[in-house]
This record gives sequence, structure tokens and C-alpha cells, in this order.
Amino acid sequence: MKKILFSFIAFLGVFVCTYAQVEVRYGIRGGMNLSSWQGETMQSISDLLGATDGAVTTQSRVGFHAGGYAAIKLSDYFTLEPGLQYSLKGTELTGRLNGNSQVIDFLNVNTTFRVQSHYIEMPILAKVYLAEGFHLFAGPQVSYLVDNKVHVRASVLGISAFNRTLDINNGFQKWDFSGVAGIGYRFVNGVNIMAAYDYGFQRLDENKRFNTYNRTIKFSIGYEF
Repeated sequence: MKKILFSFIAFLGVFVCTYAQVEVRYGIRGGMNLSSWQGETMQSISDLLGATDGAVTTQSRVGFHAGGYAAIKLSDYFTLEPGLQYSLKGTELTGRLNGNSQVIDFLNVNTTFRVQSHYIEMPILAKVYLAEGFHLFAGPQVSYLVDNKVHVRASVLGISAFNRTLDINNGFQKWDFSGVAGIGYRFVNGVNIMAAYDYGFQRLDENKRFNTYNRTIKFSIGYEF
């Protein structure tokens, strides 16, 4: 998949050089991520806690993204937009130990498992303008995992009993490949807003034993110079 993407980038470069009259504008963009893991690993954790009278809640990991891009205008209706950005992804689970015992209920044992995945992303988006400023977009994205940490916290009676941050880089894929799609609007002054969904195709597990993938909703605001 990486070879396909790099071949596409090379083709894009040749295309731009061949048609040098196309308009190219540069911009910056940033915004919020709502990330989670989806697949059999997350389901297995839920099933395990359910079998032991536990309750688990999966939440989106709130992060952010920021970077720059080039808007290559090929016509009034079509633009190619390669970019490079930093993105904080991950997932979050909150578990509570339940049971028929009044002692267990009194202890109020809770655990939070929060993953922080730091990526460098390179999306290549094709934008189709349907009306003045309003557009749809889609394209591939390759991401490189820079750092991966998990923050584990446990509490009893509302008091913190365990609080540690662990490095979990080993065993995770360094490269992720995903598809991106969404909608956006570009104002005449260069300000633009976007809402996108990243759908990961690459298994997070380096040994490919578990079908678990990145999923991210993004809300962005940008400016073209």
C-alpha cells in the first residue's frame, strides 16, 4: 500500500511540473480529533469484563491535529490537496467492577485505560466543488507512528490507587494506511472548515494477530495564503 501511495505522489509531482500553469496555494490547518480503536480486540475486552460482572465503556480519545498543505487547483471544480500534519489519536476505556456483593459496590473500583498514539500523517485529498465554496473530498492517507503510550489509572472509594504512564511502542505497526472522506467549505478570504472521517485499513498489531484498526473523526479550520 505504501508503494502505491508513493507512486501516486511521484505521479502528482510530474503532473504539476507538466502543467505548470495550474494555481497552487499553501495553507495551514488544525483542529480536533475524536479517535477510537475498533475491531475484535476491543470486543474481547468488553466480553471479558462482562463475564466477570464488570462494566466497560468505550470512549473516543479527544486529541488534535495540526499541519500544512498545498491546494493544487486543476479547474474551477477540482482541486488536489497533499498535506503533512501531526495527529494525536488513540482510544479510551473505562471499567467498573460490579457484583452481587455489597462490599464490591461500596468499594467502587474503577479503572481507566487511555492510549495516546502520536502520528505524522500525509493525506492526499481530491476535492470536488459542488457550489461556491462547498465541496466534498476523499483520498488516501499514510501515517507514521512516532510514539505510543498508555495511561492506566485505578481508583478505590474515589481515591487514586494506581496512576502510571507506560511506553507501548513494541508490538505496534509503525505505518498506518487509511482512507479519508468528508465535506468542507472554503470562504473567499481563504478561511476553510472541514469535517472528515479517517478509516484505517492497517492492523495496529505488528504481528497481525488481531483485527483492530484506527478510526478518527476530525473537525478542522484552516487558512490559505
